[in-house]
Amino acid sequence: MALNPTEESHRRLLNQSLKFPFFIDDPPSSLSNWSSRVFSVSTDCELNSLAIQRLFNHLELTELARHHHYRVGWVAWGRPRKSIRQEYGEGTLSVRLLFAERNDLISFDVHCYLSPTGDILASRKLAPKYLYGSGAIRLGVKGQQARDSAYQHRRGGAPGA
Repeated sequence: MALNPTEESHRRLLNQSLKFPFFIDDPPSSLSNWSSRVFSVSTDCELNSLAIQRLFNHLELTELARHHHYRVGWVAWGRPRKSIRQEYGEGTLSVRLLFAERNDLISFDVHCYLSPTGDILASRKLAPKYLYGSGAIRLGVKGQQARDSAYQHRRGGAPGA
């Protein structure tokens, strides 16, 4: 099945950012570990995941990141829960990436499930978790901070999907 323009844009950004193939258990050495990176924000706003996805796609942030050579680092990297691996295969990878403009005016944190060949699984799009603007505002998926906190407490590591 052919990808729609949004899915294709998301795929191109990942292919530019991640050099395939790579080892599932280890993020590519070309990526920085941003699992503990913190943005100071004065305004925090939560929206439902559909509203964040629509805004992310409307602003064409994947194209902006691709054309302006945003820096990219990983927030979380590893094997997803068993039900996801059963649905998409044992080689499936769960990835959270942070893309940041050189001066951090616009940044975004996304999640996706990847196949070993680099195909985005499930929705075939990057799922934005947070959008940051000018270091002053953070738009996040409703409940994401609580999920990230629970993951850090449970695993002692970086936030998950």
